[in-house]
Amino acid sequence: MRKWITTSAALLAMLWAAPAAAQEFGTQGTPALFAERLFGAYISKAEIDLPNGNEAEANYSGIGLGFRPAGDPDFATPYEMARVGFDYFVIDSLSVGGALGYATAQESGDPDTEISRFLIAPRVGYVWMFSEVVGFWLRGGFTYHSTNTDPGDGEEDALALTGEGMFVISPTPHFGFIVGPTFDFSLTGEVNNQDLRYRSFGIVNAGVGGWF
Repeated sequence: MRKWITTSAALLAMLWAAPAAAQEFGTQGTPALFAERLFGAYISKAEIDLPNGNEAEANYSGIGLGFRPAGDPDFATPYEMARVGFDYFVIDSLSVGGALGYATAQESGDPDTEISRFLIAPRVGYVWMFSEVVGFWLRGGFTYHSTNTDPGDGEEDALALTGEGMFVISPTPHFGFIVGPTFDFSLTGEVNNQDLRYRSFGIVNAGVGGWF
């Protein structure tokens, strides 16, 4: 009887430990959910081809913290937006996922103007975990955004190539931070039938989340 109890206890311990091991970051079958680009230091640029053949541009460099509304004049591109990211590791180290962002702002006037911005960023990634605490997550994909102004004719949309090199720091199991550089480079873009180009380099970006 004592041998049976010991064997059963060992088997239960193995069954209990198996799911936990499978949930380590970067292992096959692990879903991860992060709040991303909550903090960043940026160098950004926006360019618009004007009807008269000239080009208008805006340059910005600075630091952003937390949620920023769609109409924030301190940010030249939409890529500094905070967003929610979801990724799933289809095999060990290889992730497939994306991020969603939405922001809105209202400007007082006659009439009041409402600005809304939507962003979606599908991606693939690969993570190297150097230990249970520290790793490096390389991700790449595309980012599409659209901005609408109501009332008004300030509608725009653009598609960008996106790359991210994020260090994963996990002080406790199933919870961690991602910190690293990002870039977004417009492939196509248009605002009011005029060509639009964005460039954004995040010297450092940070987010927080978990996996289960």
